[in-house]
Amino acid sequence: MGTNNVSQGQPPAYSTATAEGAKATMKSMLEAAELDAKLDAMLGIGTFMTAEEMYLFAEAKLRSTDAELSAHMKDITLKKEMGAAMQEISAGIRSVKNSTGPEQKAKFEELIEKANKAGLTDVADLLTKGLGKIEANIKSYGDPSTSDFIESVALDVDAKVTALTSSTELTMIRIQGLMQHRSQVLQLASNVIAALNEPAKNAIGNIRGS
Repeated sequence: MGTNNVSQGQPPAYSTATAEGAKATMKSMLEAAELDAKLDAMLGIGTFMTAEEMYLFAEAKLRSTDAELSAHMKDITLKKEMGAAMQEISAGIRSVKNSTGPEQKAKFEELIEKANKAGLTDVADLLTKGLGKIEANIKSYGDPSTSDFIESVALDVDAKVTALTSSTELTMIRIQGLMQHRSQVLQLASNVIAALNEPAKNAIGNIRGS
């Protein structure tokens, strides 16, 4: 991940490029809003919209939808990677259910490092608490933690996998909705542009037939 050259507490530099980018973004938003209003008017009371305006409307809608789809797809990829890492961690926890105290300690330290590398800070925190209890058992009694305790930690990680899976399924539903919306925009644009071009086609046909 790239470093941020802006010192802490200082606002980012506002360059000419930044200003131009902001103007371009605002212009794009205003144009999209104007085209939306024209389409609503056309569909509601028959106000005329040119084929070019319809094309621009569809293009703006598709660009926005595609950006949303891309973000959701990246989110799903990340969640799948996190889910796979958590499942490996859960299996690693269970692998030391009947191990010695030092073996349990070493495995938990290994899994904490793995969780941090995967960006699973909540899982790392959970394992750190478990490690504390393992170390306390070793120090106080010289005994390993019970298999029931180790299993309880694994179950806590499993619960996080389940929650992540549910979140992924909701994202998939959003993606399906966006794909449907994308198809509707394309169909609407195609139908409207075809209808707007029909008089021109008829006129050309009349000229050729005369």
